[in-house]
Amino acid sequence: MAKVVTDRFHRGKRGALGRLLSFVVAAFVSISLLAITTEASAGPNHPHHISTDYATIHFSDPAALEGLSDILEQSAATPRFVSSSSTGSSIDRIVFRVRNILGIHTPGFHFNIYLLDSATELEAIYTEMGFGDSAPPAFYSRSTGSVFVSLDAVNDGILAHEVAHAVINSHYTPPLPTRMQEILAQFVDKNLWVE
Repeated sequence: MAKVVTDRFHRGKRGALGRLLSFVVAAFVSISLLAITTEASAGPNHPHHISTDYATIHFSDPAALEGLSDILEQSAATPRFVSSSSTGSSIDRIVFRVRNILGIHTPGFHFNIYLLDSATELEAIYTEMGFGDSAPPAFYSRSTGSVFVSLDAVNDGILAHEVAHAVINSHYTPPLPTRMQEILAQFVDKNLWVE
């Protein structure tokens, strides 16, 4: 009788271990699929992109990239620091300044920027992500690690403000409280080009 109980006990342990292992594998597969789905739906379907040292810039039309380049060149203090030769280097220069202002230099920092053609497109994404109905000219999504900007209203200060959110969220786990992030991001956009 004792042997039967022991055999059942061992079979039961192996059975429980097998069920636990199956559960862990199923959970891992589900999480992996969720991550793939989240990555695929992280932003709008923009067929074009360029990668810089700090960002991957997604856009639907090369004219959008040229539009951003024009905006950055026309910003008040930007021409002293940003080369007009490439939008990518302009973005990297802004990110470099933001990181220095905040004193945050997280290794391997990289994020996405989605250039949206209109405020209407930005508002649709903002609403779809559950942030509300009235979108600002740009916003950062922590869940996707992406900055979304409307070419209708962006400038270097607004972009720097959103980049500050990306930099802050890459460094602090758990993330800083929203109000504290806003104070830091506002400080960055006001002092972006101050020597």
